[in-house]
Amino acid sequence: MERQEQQKASRLVFVLYPSQGHINPMLQLATILHSKGFSITIIHPKFNSPNSSNYPEFTFIPISDNLPESQDSFGDIFGIVSALNKNCEGPLTECIQQMLKAEDPQDRLSCIVYDSVMHFSQSVADHLKLPGISVRTGPAATMFAFAVCPRLDEQGYISFLESMSLDGKSDLLSLLLKELAFSMKKFTAHGLLEFRAAVTDSVQRCSALIFNTVDFIEQEALTKVQELFSASAFTIGPFHKLAPTISSSLLKEDSHCISWLNKQAPKSVIYVSFGSIASIDEKELLETAWGLANCEQPFLWVVRPGLVRGSNCLELLPINFQDSVGERGCIVEWAPQKEVLANDAAGGFWSHCGWNSTLESICEGIPMLCRPFFGDQNVNRRYVCDVWNVGLELEEFERGKIEKAIKTLMVDTEGEEMRKKATHLKEKVGLSLKEVADTRFISPNPSNYPNFDFLLIVGGFISSNPSFGDLLASILLLYHNSKAPFQQCSTLLMEQQKARAEVISCILHDKITYFSKAVSAWSFSAAQYNSRKAIPQQGLGLKDIMPEFHPLRLTDLPSSKFESLE
Repeated sequence: MERQEQQKASRLVFVLYPSQGHINPMLQLATILHSKGFSITIIHPKFNSPNSSNYPEFTFIPISDNLPESQDSFGDIFGIVSALNKNCEGPLTECIQQMLKAEDPQDRLSCIVYDSVMHFSQSVADHLKLPGISVRTGPAATMFAFAVCPRLDEQGYISFLESMSLDGKSDLLSLLLKELAFSMKKFTAHGLLEFRAAVTDSVQRCSALIFNTVDFIEQEALTKVQELFSASAFTIGPFHKLAPTISSSLLKEDSHCISWLNKQAPKSVIYVSFGSIASIDEKELLETAWGLANCEQPFLWVVRPGLVRGSNCLELLPINFQDSVGERGCIVEWAPQKEVLANDAAGGFWSHCGWNSTLESICEGIPMLCRPFFGDQNVNRRYVCDVWNVGLELEEFERGKIEKAIKTLMVDTEGEEMRKKATHLKEKVGLSLKEVADTRFISPNPSNYPNFDFLLIVGGFISSNPSFGDLLASILLLYHNSKAPFQQCSTLLMEQQKARAEVISCILHDKITYFSKAVSAWSFSAAQYNSRKAIPQQGLGLKDIMPEFHPLRLTDLPSSKFESLE
């Protein structure tokens, strides 16, 4: 972006959900937008705080979450989500109010960009009259699932989900119904549906919706989302390929495994990681160990603290296990995953199917062995195995099945077509990243519409060959730079209508120009206030709140005739 355009950018507030798989993509998105000239403030709960030292140009502000100090895991996920959405609304409101009072006119707060799990953020945005942008860090299909779940429950489908045979089907409805059944096994139906309803409600009110995905891999789901929600939806992924490589890991990465990887043959290593939250029991750990030992493939295995519930994982491994694998195996507590998957030695990924892991894997052409645990992981597994056909499902932790699955994934002729498809998918994603959107903003030709009146409003845009990050930056700049000119235009039209005995009945706008909604409310509220002959009100200053139209001030009205009051 040119320097002049950078000066027109503004400040964005990001609200994080404190989980590794959510923090990473949110900070990646913030990094993308910062590179386009926006100032970034990160507001986060004190629980699981991100490492601010890796982002010196961002402002980090912790807010109170009132979670118990002993809360050190995600064992009760919905309990934590519910508590955060209940406890953080007040602190977030107060924090942003203080920012608004102290803001620099050259660095004005444009909008609140929030993780969709932190759905209370939209209520804060509504209260403070700021645009709210919801970011879904998982697949777009799950947002569709969130919206249809209450309807499925009302129609009685929930009780039949367990008996439905939908395995192997790749249509969107089958994916979502099985995902719902899968989720019901992990969480109470009431808690799950209540949460999804709250997320859906917030998205119905947001100004825009951002997905960390690629159009062609979720085309059907994205079409459904656009049908269900009025907000503009933007696919700007994969974030990790558009943002500079900066670690936002909450766990310390062991980079020594990269030197081990560099000694292995190309496409020979099976990388095993179940993410930062999922847990297994002691038996599953042992079956995994012997499955890896027996498959005869080199392996890099992430055994993080807490992987086995209530135990020290490494102490549980048999003494003869390490002897049997020797230098063929490398075990670490946490790995730099993107670097691992990009290494030439990586040939397969046994994963929990978190969305970040799934995107990182397909971007490197790595076939996946899928063992989902909760949340959107089952949808991701079905994408991998049934839609994209770049992976296998592992239904249980049993050493014989593990050995066979790894061999099929990595070397057997049975998996050759799957490996080719993984490479092809990588190439398609790579091409999508090279494509750019044409956002040259042009004016219509008035001569083609002689009966229309055309008025020009001037905004600051990115003019040539932008990337996906530029496209989003353009939309944000459109709001920031066009709102005031559109207010002035509205004022002019309302004053002209009096002379011509005309009335503006409504404002029709493209949903991308969502600033128009705020301006229309501002303009017509002012007209209503004036029709009641309440302007000017005795003793009312320009910056005073109008009693009947909180939080509008007199200075917010579309007229310059009140400047003499002060």
